Amino acid sequence: MKILTLITAIAISFCATDALAKPMNTASLDEAARSPYVVLASYQGHEPLVGRSNEDIYMSGFMADFQIESVLKQPSLGATKNTDPAFKPGENFNVRYLVHDLSPCMADQSFRFTESLMPTKKSKWILFLSTNNDKNGWQTYRGNAGRLEASKSKVSKVKSLLTAALRN
Repeated sequence: MKILTLITAIAISFCATDALAKPMNTASLDEAARSPYVVLASYQGHEPLVGRSNEDIYMSGFMADFQIESVLKQPSLGATKNTDPAFKPGENFNVRYLVHDLSPCMADQSFRFTESLMPTKKSKWILFLSTNNDKNGWQTYRGNAGRLEASKSKVSKVKSLLTAALRN
């Protein structure tokens, strides 16, 4: 019995130390610009959310449809073994739309999804994209931190960051 108690105590201690995590660093535009794909896209809408709980929407997100306006950055064709397709203007694609920056471990109990949380249809966004999974859509840098509402000054700033990164 004492051995079982000792093993249980060691297991609990081991699991407890693994469960402790450091807070995530604050998301930054410099870090977002390191994403392999950066596009200017217009928001087209999202999948129906009927029957989904607010907790599920908060934690898992949902598919949103965007249309490419222009490609600001993507790997050269053949430059990588990446199987993600090259983006082309006018092409529609799905993005996993998250309402947080990947830091929460639990759903915000005060969260209630409403359409007012969504972008206006046809509004322009700079998207910092990392991976494509056909089932889950494209992933943005740190969830909602990977979407930046586009303006001339923001597009110019992102282009400057991308150009500076090429020089380094």
